[in-house]
Amino acid sequence: MATGISPLIHERRLKVGGRSIQIVLILFGALTAGCGHKSKSVSDLCSDLRALSSWTEQVDLFIGYIEDEKATNDYALGHVRYIDSEVKEAFKDLEEATAEPQLDPLLRECRQHYSFLIEQVGRLQLNLKNPSVLDDIKNEIQRIHAASERTRAIL
Repeated sequence: MATGISPLIHERRLKVGGRSIQIVLILFGALTAGCGHKSKSVSDLCSDLRALSSWTEQVDLFIGYIEDEKATNDYALGHVRYIDSEVKEAFKDLEEATAEPQLDPLLRECRQHYSFLIEQVGRLQLNLKNPSVLDDIKNEIQRIHAASERTRAIL
């Protein structure tokens, strides 16, 4: 039931153990929490690209680990799923971010690098036992790494 206090505040009464309790929900705060878009600075973009570089290096090394048969299939799949989840979370943050007009092209480029990495990690999940595809993924990962380093050098 809406109160006359504010259209953004709602009041409810619940019966708990024979007693009536009052619950007030502040909908505006609940609905907008975490919805703000972060504006990326040069430093933020450098950090995002450094993280991307780290992820590409980790995937590259892990593919070598898989090729050397040092990981069980279950371990490899679990680790690749972990990487996939983390990279997708970073990409989501980038998708929700904004930047000053002069940085917007670099933000878009950073998003594109992350998108390419997500694509390759997805391929990796499906091809853990396919050496020829692993080589191709490794080459693509190295290209993404080099491209992200070039982008970071611009900043």
